Amino acid sequence: MAADDLRLELLTPQGIALFRRTVTDHYGWFMHESAFERVDTIRREGLQPRNPGCGVPDVVVSTFKGSDGIVCLNPLGSRHAKSSHAGHIFRMGIRAADLPPRLGIDWSYPESWSLRGVTDAQLAGFGRDGAILYVVDDTGSIASYDPIPASVLRVCTKGKHGLFPSTWPLLSSVGNDEIFTIDRSGV
Repeated sequence: MAADDLRLELLTPQGIALFRRTVTDHYGWFMHESAFERVDTIRREGLQPRNPGCGVPDVVVSTFKGSDGIVCLNPLGSRHAKSSHAGHIFRMGIRAADLPPRLGIDWSYPESWSLRGVTDAQLAGFGRDGAILYVVDDTGSIASYDPIPASVLRVCTKGKHGLFPSTWPLLSSVGNDEIFTIDRSGV
């Protein structure tokens, strides 16, 4: 199997199921950073797929019937992927078991969409699930094609900032003044 074939397979229902099973078996938590100005909307509506500001591959548009939105997620334990937002951001955590069904390669990140240039020989050695982890571990990014409900979002709060989302409270249970923010104005 060639990398192009794997990328196309990962857009089929069977490939999406393989991708989800592979990443949720390997990673227990997933992170998402968002602009703090969106906290109230996210508390009401959850994380909604949005276009991160780039062109969408035609194959993705045709597969998902014109949808151009994703929720970008950073698997905890992979390379840290920072939000593209400038200004004040906040961090949320989602348990693997709470993720929606349609997960896949992050097409908004060229290194991810190109499968990190995995060769046919590497793909043969890694297998499909190994190739998925090869990409995700180093790029630190996956995509959800579905919304993530507010009821499952944990939030990093003052005094609990760190990479232990299992200790974070649910976003619905804290006030905005309790949320730990990071200033990326200079980024």
